[in-house]
Amino acid sequence: MMILAMLFEKYNHLLMGKNMIRNLFLVIVCVTFISAENNFYRLWINNYDKILKKHVKENRKGKTTVHYKNIRNDSEFKKMMDVMGGTKGKHTRKHWAVLSKDEKVAFRINFHNALAIKLIVNHPGLRSVNDINPSRDYQDVFCSNMHRKAFTLNSAKKQALVDSGNNPMILFAFNRCNIGDAPLRPEAYVGWRLKDQLEDQLKKYMSLDNGMKIDRRKKKLVLSKVFEENASLFNGNPAQFLQSKGIINRRVASFRVSFINGKWIRNINCSTGQN
Repeated sequence: MMILAMLFEKYNHLLMGKNMIRNLFLVIVCVTFISAENNFYRLWINNYDKILKKHVKENRKGKTTVHYKNIRNDSEFKKMMDVMGGTKGKHTRKHWAVLSKDEKVAFRINFHNALAIKLIVNHPGLRSVNDINPSRDYQDVFCSNMHRKAFTLNSAKKQALVDSGNNPMILFAFNRCNIGDAPLRPEAYVGWRLKDQLEDQLKKYMSLDNGMKIDRRKKKLVLSKVFEENASLFNGNPAQFLQSKGIINRRVASFRVSFINGKWIRNINCSTGQN
């Protein structure tokens, strides 16, 4: 309301002029722009983007190194998560309401990945994510709050899928600090680029050995456990999904499908002195 009062005072002479309707429209556009720039969720994503660009490095092959130790020592990351956890939801409902569907999905993905990072930085020296709580799946361990509501990796993933309409493409954006996961991008997901980012993420993941392996001699297609764990979202036919995305051709899609074996331990980058 203060912003509206200031703008009215500043542009009062325009509103009283001959082109009152046109000038009123300009003032409304100005107010909308200011509101967008001060949106709680957009600002949070901007801060998260800066953290990733500082501490996540990608090589030419699409593999990333996450400097968890540096993130742990970055006060901006702690502040970012504390603000999200301590802010009441009723204070940000209007901010959430103006976001587009893609912006909401982008936020959900970013929040999930930020939770995974927080889980790691809060447990320095881990050799495996399974050591966080040996009695239960680490994805069901409390990570942090959002608007004073407790979230785990699984609950954050579930909410992201709901907001996306169960779009399987977002599965390749989730990073849980496992060797088998898609790489953490050195940038935040944003609404206006979400489709392009997700398509690029899928291509990068499928180019890595932990995403897909093709044995043409034995006619075998070995895929990430992401496909196995979320089979229903691919209608039980992940090969057809990959063919529809132009990742594999019809011949490879006819190969026998299996899934990468072995326990998914923490991202290999975490065991190289980075954590």
